[in-house]
Amino acid sequence: MATPAGVIPQITIPKEATFQKPAPPNQRERSRTEKRNTLDALKTLRNWESLQQEIQRTVTISGRKSIGFHLHQVEGDASAFRDQNYFGQGGQRVTDNTEMTIRVNKFLGFLTFDWRWTNSRFRNPYDSRITYTYESPNFTLEWGDITAALGGSNPLVGFNRTLKGATAQAQWGNNRMRYIRSETKAAARTITIQGNDSPGPYYLQGSQIVDGSERVQVDGVEKRRGEDY
Repeated sequence: MATPAGVIPQITIPKEATFQKPAPPNQRERSRTEKRNTLDALKTLRNWESLQQEIQRTVTISGRKSIGFHLHQVEGDASAFRDQNYFGQGGQRVTDNTEMTIRVNKFLGFLTFDWRWTNSRFRNPYDSRITYTYESPNFTLEWGDITAALGGSNPLVGFNRTLKGATAQAQWGNNRMRYIRSETKAAARTITIQGNDSPGPYYLQGSQIVDGSERVQVDGVEKRRGEDY
C-alpha cells in the first residue's frame, strides 16, 4: 500500500499478546488433577474388556518363594538341632519361606490396595500388612496398616508412625482437617528352647521385642537382664 510517507512496513504481533481462547472446563479440570469423580470413574467400566484393561494397568503382583528339602539323621538332642538350624526349623523335612506383595495402584483413579505377606520367623510386626486407600479431589480415607503423620512441615513437633487403624483427611479451600484412629499391633508369645550345655546362640524365632517386656526363665528360675544375661 503506497502513502505519501512511503511504504508501511510489515508488522508482526507477538503470539503472547494475542487473545487465546480459554480451554474447555473439562480440559482445565483434567490438567489440574488426575483424580476423578467416583461416579464418572464407574461409568468407564462399560464392559468386561474395559475392566480387564483397568486391572492390567493398576495391579502388580511380585514376591519370592524358597523351598528346602532336608535329609538329616540326628544323633543326640533333636530339639537342640531343631532350634539351632534353619532358623528354628531344623526338625522339618521341608522348609518354606515365602514373601508376596499385591499392589493395586489407583484402580479407577481413586482406589489403592496394598497387601504384603511373609511367613518368615524373623519378620517384623508390619512385614505382613494390608492397607486400603480411597482418594477423591477433596477427601482421602486410609485404613488398615497405615503410616500416620501429624505436625505439618515442622520437624520438631512432627509425628510419623506405622499404626493399625484409620486416617481421614478432608479439604475445603485453604482449610484442612485430619482424623486418626489407631490401636497397637502386638502379640504375646511364649517360646521354649531346649539347651545343649552350651552358651548358644539360641534363636528366639521372633523380632522387634518391646524393650523391657521380655521375661527369661532357665529351669523355671527367672533371670534378670543385665545380671544373668
